[in-house]
Amino acid sequence: GVNLFPGSQPFSASYGGHQFAEYSGQLGDGRVVNLGQLHFNLHGELATFEVALKGAGRTPFSRAGDGRSTLKSSLRELMGSVYLRAIGIPTVEVLAITESCEDTLLYRDTWYNSTIEKYIPGIVARIGPTFLRFGTVQIAAKRLGLSTVISIAKEALRVTQKLDEDNNNHYWGITNPESDVCDVSNDLSNTEMLSCL
Repeated sequence: GVNLFPGSQPFSASYGGHQFAEYSGQLGDGRVVNLGQLHFNLHGELATFEVALKGAGRTPFSRAGDGRSTLKSSLRELMGSVYLRAIGIPTVEVLAITESCEDTLLYRDTWYNSTIEKYIPGIVARIGPTFLRFGTVQIAAKRLGLSTVISIAKEALRVTQKLDEDNNNHYWGITNPESDVCDVSNDLSNTEMLSCL
C-alpha cells in the first residue's frame, strides 16, 4: 500500500442501504482503499480485476473510525473467502494478509459492553472483478440521482460483462433509461455482477 502500481489512482467508495426496514444512509466503516485495476491475459482472454486493501487506514468514509482491521478479522475474511469458493460460490479472493507495519495495537470494544480488548492490526489485500456494491448504487441514487445510477450501471456492466462502448445504449436492453430503469432490477440475477458483491 505504500508503493502504487504504475498508473494507479486509488479511491474509496461509500455505500448505503437499509437496516431494520428503513433506509439508514451510509453503512460500513470506511476501511477499504481500491488501488486500481489490473489487466492481464487469463486463459487466452483479457481479464480485469480490481485490487484493494482493507484495514490500511482512514478513508474519507471512515467517519469516527480509524480505518484499520484486526489480524483476527482479516483471517476471518480469508476463511470465509476460501469456504465460499470451495462450495462453489464466486467471491472476492484474498491475495494476502499482513500484520500492519505500525507497532501499535488496536483497542476494540468488540461486544459493545465496555470491555476494551487489544488486537494485532492486520491488512487484507484482495482481488475481484469489481468491488461495486448494490449499496453504492443505492447511496448514489439518494445523493446524486438517476443519471449517476445509470453511469454506475454502465460501468459495472462494461467491467463484468465486457461490453464495449458501442453497446452503451443497450445495457440490459434499456433504450429509454428514464422509463425502463424499474425493469433493470428484474434482470440483475442474470449478471455476473452478483458474484462480485
